[in-house]
Amino acid sequence: MVARFFCWETDPFHDVRHKVAYESWPPPFIEPCDAATATAQAWAARWSEDPDFPAHPIRDHDRGGHIVLPASQDQTPGEYLEANTKPEPEPAPAALYPFAGPANIVRTPSTDSRTIAAYERSRRGLKRLNAKPPVPAYEAPTPRIKGHNPTLPRDPDIAPRFYEPDRSHPKYRRPGER
Repeated sequence: MVARFFCWETDPFHDVRHKVAYESWPPPFIEPCDAATATAQAWAARWSEDPDFPAHPIRDHDRGGHIVLPASQDQTPGEYLEANTKPEPEPAPAALYPFAGPANIVRTPSTDSRTIAAYERSRRGLKRLNAKPPVPAYEAPTPRIKGHNPTLPRDPDIAPRFYEPDRSHPKYRRPGER
């Protein structure tokens, strides 16, 4: 695998060669710099007329986005694409939006449910519905424990307390008293 292809280009006005990088298939008429570029150039020249020929080489994004080269010169573009493309992931389940009534837009054959849901979401500021788990069955609470246990002696009754105003305190003096 390579990050990009490198070829030599000559300046027509000066006798100088420049190393040029290509992100797509290298052109067939320019001298390649390395073996990977030469392999890709030969494969592209051989299979460029095939209807399955990819416009750009496939990149392996799991390994830093490097270009995946064909396994051999005999590998057809269809086999190359089949071997190096991942299957489409399963579509995510449609989001449930609360209070999503009928959309206030004109329905045409090209209007699908995703467009309507996006419109409703943007118009009303709806949030994704968080489905709650079902409510568990009600269980009656256990009866509370009473404070008095018959095996223990009962607490003695405390006599009520009475307070008399202190006549020497200024708060309880009557007008005219000293």
